[in-house]
Amino acid sequence: MYHVRQLYQNKSYAAGYEKTRFQGIYGRFRNWNTKRIISKLIRLTGGKGIALDIPCGTGRLSHLILTNGYKWIGGDISLEMMAESRKRLDGLEDSFWNIRLDAEAMAFKDNSIDCIFSIRFIYHIPVEIRYRMLQEMRRVTKKWLIIDYNYPNRFKKMARGIGSLFGERPTKRRIPLQEISRELRESGLNIYKAVPASRLFSDNVLLLCHK
Repeated sequence: MYHVRQLYQNKSYAAGYEKTRFQGIYGRFRNWNTKRIISKLIRLTGGKGIALDIPCGTGRLSHLILTNGYKWIGGDISLEMMAESRKRLDGLEDSFWNIRLDAEAMAFKDNSIDCIFSIRFIYHIPVEIRYRMLQEMRRVTKKWLIIDYNYPNRFKKMARGIGSLFGERPTKRRIPLQEISRELRESGLNIYKAVPASRLFSDNVLLLCHK
């Protein structure tokens, strides 16, 4: 049992999630910049049909996906996070719905979703489970997947090295871009476009993939 499977199934944690992740000038900038890049990637997909946002969390991407042409399904294993997502979608009930699901085995038919979004998720998952999730996303999507990974950005690595001198805790392993590409290919997915969030200030890369 990996920790993120349980971590977000907590009402108080869900209620404070966005304040924890996106507070301050830098946090708000990261949020804005991620959405800006995702908007560009959505346009490459045509923005028509049904999108699955997994895990949808507090619905951070819901309005972005809806305003770019898709109907939105917010899927999450956490009922608490989905409850937060519904708060921001009052009045838009005709354009969205939530479903509780497990990314390892989703209750959708093959080729039933036009585009899957999976942001701030896959790199938290143990590698053997990641493959199962990626293969499941490939099964469910008709064509497109928008996903992000953390990769080793040398500038961020230098900053963390400096931070370690002041007692900052070690961080999770970043996955080299070649390894990311191989992992996706072995799951039946190919990278159509890769956009680093920032070549200087971020080790996050957003990927538009297709099968």
